[in-house]
Amino acid sequence: MTYNLVREGAMPTVPLSEAKTHLAKLLADVEALGEEVIITRSGRPVGVLLSLSDYEGLIETLEILADQDLGQSIRQGLADAQAGKLLGHEDVWDDVDPDLRG
Repeated sequence: MTYNLVREGAMPTVPLSEAKTHLAKLLADVEALGEEVIITRSGRPVGVLLSLSDYEGLIETLEILADQDLGQSIRQGLADAQAGKLLGHEDVWDDVDPDLRG
């Protein structure tokens, strides 16, 4: 079984007809290599095949970006770190619930 991967930038592309015929192989490659594949129809990109872990990572990133409070907290943490306002591991450990310390 062979399918032709044509590079478009850094991401391989596969025609829809090939993707239908070789979906199991494409999916195995995407999962094993962690590389997305663009699916084309009539030479135009119409979809992307990506691993479940990559998809979940994208969704998590979108959820974080959509949460304004969390975004502000992250920005503040980065600003604090750049300004040298850091906590030592002892300070962090003191804030951990004693039941979770193990």
